[in-house]
Amino acid sequence: MASIIRHGPAGSYKSSYAIWFELLPALRQGRTVVTNVEGMRSLEEIESSLGERFPLSARIFRVSSQTTKGKKLWQHWFNWCPLGAFILIDEVQDIFNKTQGFNADKNLYLGVEHFSSDLPEDYVDYYHRVRAKFKPDDVYVDDIGERIVDESGNVVMPADFRESFQRHRKYNWDIVLCTPNIKSLGDEVKSVSEAAIAHKSRDGILPWSKRKTRLFNHDPRSTTVKPTKDDAVAVEKIPVEVHLLYQSTATGLATKSGVSRPLWKEPKLIMAGIALAVGLSTFFNGLTEVVGNDPKSDINQVQNTKETETATHAAGLSHQEVGLDTKQVVSPNQKVSNSLVQVSSHNVLHQMGVPVRSGHSLNFDFPIPVSELYVSSLVTKHGKIFDEHLVTLEAVGVDGQEHYFNSLTLEKLGFDIVVIDDCMVVISYNGVKDYALCRSKIVHDNYSNESMEVAQVEQVDISEELTIF
Repeated sequence: MASIIRHGPAGSYKSSYAIWFELLPALRQGRTVVTNVEGMRSLEEIESSLGERFPLSARIFRVSSQTTKGKKLWQHWFNWCPLGAFILIDEVQDIFNKTQGFNADKNLYLGVEHFSSDLPEDYVDYYHRVRAKFKPDDVYVDDIGERIVDESGNVVMPADFRESFQRHRKYNWDIVLCTPNIKSLGDEVKSVSEAAIAHKSRDGILPWSKRKTRLFNHDPRSTTVKPTKDDAVAVEKIPVEVHLLYQSTATGLATKSGVSRPLWKEPKLIMAGIALAVGLSTFFNGLTEVVGNDPKSDINQVQNTKETETATHAAGLSHQEVGLDTKQVVSPNQKVSNSLVQVSSHNVLHQMGVPVRSGHSLNFDFPIPVSELYVSSLVTKHGKIFDEHLVTLEAVGVDGQEHYFNSLTLEKLGFDIVVIDDCMVVISYNGVKDYALCRSKIVHDNYSNESMEVAQVEQVDISEELTIF
């Protein structure tokens, strides 16, 4: 047994929910239903529409609250509602309202006979027959000799309005009150209700949320009716078959609430979607550019074009050119000094197919005329997805002066710099590419490509320095 307030704006499905999920199960259980819902069908019409038969004990009494007589009956509902009934009162704010003459303090129990002239002809007899079913078998008598039954042996009815709500479980009453605004109800109603449930329509928010209502259970006396992120809410779909039980509007035409707005019409969501699309587009464009400009393919191309030259050069080095003069052979008792090896530009790096940037012009115009270009430093900032590089290039001008340019400056001038490794970068300008390496530790001189000399070896007698143990 429960006493609940269901509230929410028009079109939030509060009445539909109460009818389908609470009133209809009560009829299927064979209970008596008393309601003021406008357009409620009769028991026979509901059975015919749903194609089912309710238990013989099922009853439904419809009493409108839009008339003076009906409003008076509902303000004194506990006088005439049968015991064990399911009671659904819609638009309750128009009934228990001081402007309508309602006064909870003066609303006392008068008995069903007091309202017999306003009730159906056979209703009073039905009321007494139902009440007799609740007559206790064992009459309780307290220690001062008082019996908790009336002179006919029936249970004592509540003395006033507040007691009828507070002790509704004793009389097997289930009470559901529906209102568009819970704040319009007085404390005399909210203070005696067990729970309040806020309804909100989800129509139009998403295509699949049609005819769904959000349910938020809260204290009836709470000052706020909006759930926080920590509050539990439920969503329930109202079947369209509920309109077989009642007519929701006086005209018979179903209308939309017009409160909910589709998500795709929310300005903030539209702006967020545009920002997301732009961000994803920028990300994939950058990723495509990085992958598409893979410098490894350029290195492979250079290696293929230099392969023949490298092989020819390696084969052309005669044994005499790489051999040592017999006078320059170092004996075990000799130590080497000034052992500096000088090679030509066709060194190991060149044989690997990597062009050495030294002594010839670039494939494109540089900010200054240069004869040599080297990678001077590389600073890398590691990110979650990409690494950012700051490259400093050392440019040796034709006048022999050294100049330094960083990649930020060159990029502003239209150059594109891609880092291969710590000592190699690819420089692109107007579709033309070239390479820059770190300064080689190998000293180059103006010897011919095939020449190779070994530094003189100074003979030193170290026999005196050796000690035999």
